[in-house]
Amino acid sequence: MEQYDQKQAKLEAMAKEEEGMPDEDGWVKVTRRGRRPGIPRTEAGNLRLIQREKQKRAQKELLNFYSWQHRESQRE
Repeated sequence: MEQYDQKQAKLEAMAKEEEGMPDEDGWVKVTRRGRRPGIPRTEAGNLRLIQREKQKRAQKELLNFYSWQHRESQRE
């Protein structure tokens, strides 16, 4: 397993070196990886995300959409 990990690390290092360099024809290879890694998810971040989703859902919910609903809410 260690040999496999070392081989993968070598391949990643080689790919990183060749990333911005053009080949013989002048073409630059485009890779899937971005410049910066993604933001790691934390528990506090997940809670904030859930709260935002709840607020959005509450804002989208149409209270008294129909005229009869509006009249009933005024009666109560």
